[in-house]
Amino acid sequence: MKKKKKDTSPHPVNESLIAKLLKNEFSQDNITKSQFLFFLLIAYTFSLLCRLIWVYKYSRYEQLYWNGEFIPLTHDSFYFAKQALDAIQKGIPPTEALSIFTVYLAKILPFIPFESLIFYMPAVVGSLIVLPMLLIGRLFNLSRLGFISALLASITVSYYNRTMVGYYDTDMLNITLPLLVLYSIMGSILKRNLTYLFLAVLTTLLFSWWYVASIYLIILIVIISFCYLLVFDRKNAYGFITILLILISSLNIPLIYRISGICIISSFFIYFKDRGMKVVIYSYLISIITAILLALSLSNIMMIFEKYMQLINIFFIKKSNTGLQYLDFTSLTGELEKTSFLELAHRISGNVIVFILSVVGLVFLLRKHPIFILIMPLFILGLTAFIWGARYTVYAIPICAFSFGYLILLFSSVIDRKKISYFILLLLLAFPLTFNLKHIIEYENPIVLTKKDIEALTYLKGIAGDNDYVYSWWDYGYAVQYYTGLKTLTDGSRNLRNGYIESLILTTDNQRLAYNLTKESSYLYDITKSESLLEEMINKLLSKKIENPDDIISFMSSQDYKIKNKGEFRVYLFLPYQMISIFDNIIKYSNRSLLTGRKKYDSVFYPFYNIEQDGKKLVLGNKAYIDLSSMEAVIDKENYQIKDFYLINDKNDTTKEITKKTYNPLSNIIILYLKRHHTLIMLDYKTFNSLFVQLFVFQKNDSNYFSVVFSKPYVKIYTLN
Repeated sequence: MKKKKKDTSPHPVNESLIAKLLKNEFSQDNITKSQFLFFLLIAYTFSLLCRLIWVYKYSRYEQLYWNGEFIPLTHDSFYFAKQALDAIQKGIPPTEALSIFTVYLAKILPFIPFESLIFYMPAVVGSLIVLPMLLIGRLFNLSRLGFISALLASITVSYYNRTMVGYYDTDMLNITLPLLVLYSIMGSILKRNLTYLFLAVLTTLLFSWWYVASIYLIILIVIISFCYLLVFDRKNAYGFITILLILISSLNIPLIYRISGICIISSFFIYFKDRGMKVVIYSYLISIITAILLALSLSNIMMIFEKYMQLINIFFIKKSNTGLQYLDFTSLTGELEKTSFLELAHRISGNVIVFILSVVGLVFLLRKHPIFILIMPLFILGLTAFIWGARYTVYAIPICAFSFGYLILLFSSVIDRKKISYFILLLLLAFPLTFNLKHIIEYENPIVLTKKDIEALTYLKGIAGDNDYVYSWWDYGYAVQYYTGLKTLTDGSRNLRNGYIESLILTTDNQRLAYNLTKESSYLYDITKSESLLEEMINKLLSKKIENPDDIISFMSSQDYKIKNKGEFRVYLFLPYQMISIFDNIIKYSNRSLLTGRKKYDSVFYPFYNIEQDGKKLVLGNKAYIDLSSMEAVIDKENYQIKDFYLINDKNDTTKEITKKTYNPLSNIIILYLKRHHTLIMLDYKTFNSLFVQLFVFQKNDSNYFSVVFSKPYVKIYTLN
């Protein structure tokens, strides 16, 4: 019997999962145009339908409608909407790109009511993010990656929040446009095609027009692209000419000069590229020009940045140019507060595990396709949320969507059995989608105004003169201007130093001071439009020399103080119920010494809305309750003895029933229960006597100073006598 020879041929070795992943390979897919359009339609429809969940959820809430249409949900929405509406109704040319775009859309779609147009536009336009995501995927013959990343990016927490229905703001294109710029750069570098070059110019011009601050992101994109070409593809003339033209397109010079420069340089490039000029020489020549322009742009940006930092110094952090220490308003604006890692991960990926996997996937993606480093400026800007606030997280979403999609495609590709591979892919994709869909279903965006508020403003518009003023709070500035056409002291762009004055008016327990301060500031603002009214009053209106600005409060509170100028207009106070939710922040604006920046007194103001009785406890919320036997409130393990308990019952629009019980006379804490609003407020005695609480809750106005103009349980309007 023959002895078998020993088999010495090489056998396939069972590779480990990690080894397979390190190969960093999975099948590409070169789809047709019709297949691409099908994927685009599916992704866009998915994004749009997810945004319509809010409409389905809140369609039955009458207070969210005005004239049969949904009310915009954000403060800035009314700013852009007013410009557009003034252009349509009065022929006043708008200055903001979004407002101009809206005017043209309104002309093209006259059958859609204006309010519906601006309400649904963020969802319709914001969902276009799927287009560049799919285009970038197709550029690399990775259409599955483009489709997966499009689904993820379109509904991820931060992007959804800023492009949901009612969020009428420039955010609807602030990610889509730079992604189209990046797609054009990538296409120009990889395909060396003039189509991508001119698409890059067009999208950059559009982005620069749409968003004034786009220059910062464009410069960062140019720098990264420039470095990529020098390291990986220094002979690529198309790449260098593209970033040069992008740089020219973004310069802060008149459009005609930019277009002229683009045409001249493009003509030279087209003429010489096929006429034997050495590509290396041409590339380096373009590099030198690009570097010079980049240096000039950066110097311009540094000047802008220095001015911005001066504003930060003056308005937010340190002192004004007169040495007064105003509040850092960014500390009271949620989207500008520093973001924790968990919050950042939640906003960028919907879940911290998904975010970590996205970072891992980014390593694999860059290892296989280094050109994706061009999208890193968006990721870097997203990470600045650690310093500058949660609003910046939205920029990191696209690259994290790409990297997570790349990782799960890579992982599923190592599984040999196709059916199991597809099942694993769907399962991994469902993981982040589930978290983000849960957020969409549960998300409750705070509203600015309700139907009842607008009814009050409409009434005010009917009785007020064109030159009259409305004092309230900057959150309502744009909305008041939109529905009444009247002037305001503060709004979304004028909320800095003059916010101190409005805060002082609303929180003072001296109605004489509130009256004098309102009269003087409105007259002076009407003349000077000054953003530093307190300093103007000290310098121009007061006969008495004031060295300590805090002394102005006591001086203007005295009976000896005489109004210098009353103005030929009326001033109204607009006090909506929603102000209760932000009143604690309003207090902080003026509860500080302007000389030292220190807090003047310990204020207490806690509103509670979901109140339940559990035996002898009144449960107010998480870690907050009132012990009904001892009448002691406990909030975050801190005890408060209750002095008085007020039950305020608005039986109807004109009848108010108030019941008071005293428990601990030596205490400083008051409880107000607004029965009709199902709202309980715990506040200190000084805040209890504030102008807002006395006028809104109790309607106790000193007739020497204020008269009621409009009074409903949900909103009050007063005028100065």
